[in-house]
Amino acid sequence: MSELASILCLETSSPHGGSWAAFHDGQLIASAEIDGRASAGLASSLAFALPWPQLPTEIRVGVGPGSFSGIRAALALAQGLAFGWNARVVPIRSTHSVGLQFPQVSFLGIFSDARRGELFVTCYSRGKLARPSQVIPRSELDTWLAKCTTAVCTDGFDPSLPLALPRAADLGRPLPDYGETEVLPPEPIHLRSPLAQR
Repeated sequence: MSELASILCLETSSPHGGSWAAFHDGQLIASAEIDGRASAGLASSLAFALPWPQLPTEIRVGVGPGSFSGIRAALALAQGLAFGWNARVVPIRSTHSVGLQFPQVSFLGIFSDARRGELFVTCYSRGKLARPSQVIPRSELDTWLAKCTTAVCTDGFDPSLPLALPRAADLGRPLPDYGETEVLPPEPIHLRSPLAQR
């Protein structure tokens, strides 16, 4: 992070809740977790935390894969705040947070429900992106699990997999730590063609 930078991070991709975190000069200065429908409590939770030492110049938003409604709500809030604060919105994979929670795992599989008999899978190696998010048939889960050193899910679709929730506080880390340089659009990650989404 640049000197005296203030960054707000929003993460609402899991149906189990969400979180926000504020950083100033590279240090976490405030954060909160929101239970249940994260999108509903995000704005009110943030309101109680203001003012900060300096208004954020960057708002990072976890864009999934995950709950489209939760992610869209966080993006809408981020875009509204960014307009008022003259800040930029930076979309980041929500799975980066989970990858960073398992920095010693050589091949981590992160799974979530993509509906319609399909799953999202994203893979990390020692905290860095190894395979970008893709959609797989649910019937291939066991095949993928056999490839993973450790496997987790972000939404509890399979009780046999440990639950690992994305956290806003992880999204505040310096971007080079994520091991990728892609620029994501300000929208939820969706991996189906427009025709398939109808």
